[in-house]
This record gives sequence, C-alpha cells and structure tokens, in this order.
Amino acid sequence: MEPKISEIDQAYIKKKIPRYIDALVERVDEAIVETETTASWDFVSRGMVFNGQFPANADFLTISVVEKLFHKIHAGDKELAALMLTMMGKQAGIVLHRL
Repeated sequence: MEPKISEIDQAYIKKKIPRYIDALVERVDEAIVETETTASWDFVSRGMVFNGQFPANADFLTISVVEKLFHKIHAGDKELAALMLTMMGKQAGIVLHRL
C-alpha cells in the first residue's frame, strides 16, 4: 500500500518543484554558455574564421539538448512523442496536425 501524503506536504511539494526546475534550467543555461565559449576557443585556436553565425552557438546547443531529451523521454513511443509535440505547439500558439 502506498503511503498517503498529507495536504501540507502536497502543498510543500507543489511550491518546491518549480524552484528545483528553475535551478536546473539555470545550471543548464550556464553549461550551454560554458560549452559555447569552450567550442569557440577550440575552433578559433585552430585558425577557423566564421562569417555570420558561430556553429556551436547557444541557440544551436539549446535545441540540441532539447532534441536529445525529447528522444530520451519518448523512447520510440509515437503517441507520447505526438502528445509532447502537441503540448509544446500549444505553448508556442501553433496547432500541429498529425498525418
């Protein structure tokens, strides 16, 4: 039998989880900036010159992390993948249609 969580504990959890998520996102943001800087120095130290956008920029790194996590979460479950994409589409104010 699963132990019951009191209403006080539920309220505590509801208050704390967003704080943990915010802290996690902050650490990920810092890691992306650090990775962008490291990659930049690596490429520049090899004499590479980029006109325009740097290939390992923060936006590219961010979407790469999102893509990897997306694949990790749905793990081939197409229904879950569709649900996730639908939810993200709604957040962006767009409607996705399934084929």
